[in-house]
Amino acid sequence: MSTASATVERPRGLGKPEKMVESMGAGSKMFCCKLIKRVTDRRPQITEVDPEAKFWQQRGQCSRFALVNPLFIALMFLVDVVMDCKMAATHYEGGDHKWAAYTLGVIIFSQVFTEILSAIFYHDDLTNEGKTSWLKHFKLRVKPWLCAIHLILCGRFLRCFQIFKTVRLIRRIDEPHEDNCQLYRLYISQLQDSSTLSVVEAFTEEAPQVALQMYILVQKSSLDWTSFANWFILVTIIKSLCLFSFNLLTFVRMLRLGKQDSQLLELFSFASLLHFTWRLSMVASRILALVLYASLYKAMIYAVLCVHLFFSYLLLRGQPNNYFEDGSVKDKFLRFAFTVVSVFCFFPLAGKRTRKWGGPYYLVTFIENSILLLVWYFYSDWKHFSRVMMLMAGWGLFLLGLLSLLLYYGIFHPSFKDQEDVGPCVIPSSTPKLTRQNVILQFESTV
Repeated sequence: MSTASATVERPRGLGKPEKMVESMGAGSKMFCCKLIKRVTDRRPQITEVDPEAKFWQQRGQCSRFALVNPLFIALMFLVDVVMDCKMAATHYEGGDHKWAAYTLGVIIFSQVFTEILSAIFYHDDLTNEGKTSWLKHFKLRVKPWLCAIHLILCGRFLRCFQIFKTVRLIRRIDEPHEDNCQLYRLYISQLQDSSTLSVVEAFTEEAPQVALQMYILVQKSSLDWTSFANWFILVTIIKSLCLFSFNLLTFVRMLRLGKQDSQLLELFSFASLLHFTWRLSMVASRILALVLYASLYKAMIYAVLCVHLFFSYLLLRGQPNNYFEDGSVKDKFLRFAFTVVSVFCFFPLAGKRTRKWGGPYYLVTFIENSILLLVWYFYSDWKHFSRVMMLMAGWGLFLLGLLSLLLYYGIFHPSFKDQEDVGPCVIPSSTPKLTRQNVILQFESTV
């Protein structure tokens, strides 16, 4: 038999599956690239002529993601409230009526307080003639009667809708104009108001929910991990911790977005990841120490909190207020609020050079946490292994937060960026001390 006759020809079409897989892979890759390009498409794509408008255009450009973001925020807010209400219902169905009432009480207090603050922000906008005139000019002014929507606890949805309208207007800009500058600034101002309310929610709902649900878990003599209720409590704790840290990160990002002489803190960056880890670890360590101690000594925990509040008052007393005039009623109220906030984490009044205040705070907090954890370790009736694990968790979370803090401020802080990364046009900031917060923008009195 000849070699030629023994040769078997390759059937036609045998390579088609491989080619189909390759073509499908190339098509999927092209589709994903186009999708990412469409989502991240930032507009307006014009170049502003006015130097100030050119600077704020760089800060206020909006992608399609920015268009969807208000809807996502509204959805996450709704999911958060529904999960907390479900948590209260779970306690009630399990016969824990007291815990159900406490959980529901935290939700109601947070929502009412946040809605009142949101209504105050809208009232301030209405009394600011310059800002009101620009809102009317761009047809973004909220009618006074619409503020009544806060009575049904839906003010956050109104804000999300207003931001959505502003993003649409910005993306439709098709020619340079000096008035565009005010639209960019209005958009940033709206983002700052929304992030401020998120911080209020973090301290009035997320942190108390973590403490409450963690205390409920610790109070149980034995945990049944086959129980849906226990798993749901754990998921709620993780959710609240993540939202707490993310809200504080968003607040810092919006502060930098509105300050003309500050470099931006990008969401997807090592700096943001370290900031998030710092806040999450510190608040988790703090709440864990307080909860474990409170599980043994319910009455003594109030004495511990009073001592910490007094220390925080002394620490805040020497800090300048960058939000309101020193000595005013608002200044005293804000100092009281920040004193209460310091129970959970460090949140300074001073806008700059905060390290000299943060050092003493974290030193005292670490000593305080260690004492609470060690007292619980020696007097708790938990198994030795469980007590060691809780002790390691408390110290480990604090050290992780401290390491993230040092890396954030020492290496990855936005201020270390080159000036060229900020943009070609940086306008010196001459904004005086403002009435609401030190980053709310001033608007001209005439259109």
